[in-house]
Amino acid sequence: MADLSTQTDDTTTTPNQQNNTTNDQTLQQPTTRAQRKQHNACEKFLKNLNKNPYVKHMIEEMEKLGCPVTEKFFSCRNCPVESEGFYLSKIGITLCENHLISNKHREVVARHELVHAYDTCRAHVKVTDCVHLACSEIRAANLSGECYFGREVLRGNVDFRRHHPACVKRRALLSLSSWPHCSKESRKFLKQAWSRCYRDTAPFDFVP
Repeated sequence: MADLSTQTDDTTTTPNQQNNTTNDQTLQQPTTRAQRKQHNACEKFLKNLNKNPYVKHMIEEMEKLGCPVTEKFFSCRNCPVESEGFYLSKIGITLCENHLISNKHREVVARHELVHAYDTCRAHVKVTDCVHLACSEIRAANLSGECYFGREVLRGNVDFRRHHPACVKRRALLSLSSWPHCSKESRKFLKQAWSRCYRDTAPFDFVP
């Protein structure tokens, strides 16, 4: 089965979408056999997620900053929107089970959203500030693993010298453009945030 490496750049993960995202009324409960299978696979993945070294480190660092992570912080839901997952500060991270096709795919999305959660905890990201959002999207694309070389090759993007920064820019721009108030000047906001935020690998010493 394919993983995130085969996904096109049409589907995105987005940060704390308090203004334009899904709430409990728009999230759907699994009803068909296929949906229940997706839900069960996602729930099984979550049971072992806290054993993942990346996830464990991120949670520990968030707790040091005063942002405890409860058992309900991660959830799996059927999402009608074209999103792989999202983070809401008052709810936590939701994995859109109907858009995730393997555990590797789920892991990368969880890592991406954890960066947004960490950034919100550490820097109090303002969803009305497009430079703030650009910074968090840059960091999420850079630190989540979605730009590993193998995944880029399977997407058809091959640049042996500059593949990683090029991927981070492209993926961050895609996510930033999904915010209506940032979409028209998303490239400008990304450029303003790039230099500082691409180098910022906290809470890691280097890109994991």
